[in-house]
Amino acid sequence: MNVLLLMVFIGVVLVLFFVALFLRDVTDPRGSSERDALLPLSGEEPRTFEKGHRKSAQRPRHSYDQ
Repeated sequence: MNVLLLMVFIGVVLVLFFVALFLRDVTDPRGSSERDALLPLSGEEPRTFEKGHRKSAQRPRHSYDQ
């Protein structure tokens, strides 16, 4: 019975620890590096693609490719 109580206590402590880390990351006024990594650079314009007309990455054509 003591082992079960110890495991429940450790589980609750771990859950509270990760909830606290999550809340600290969400409420951080400086922002997080994960969110900043998703933002475009200051000089970049976002690219838009029309539906069905997305260009695929093409290699330059050379005479030996034919």
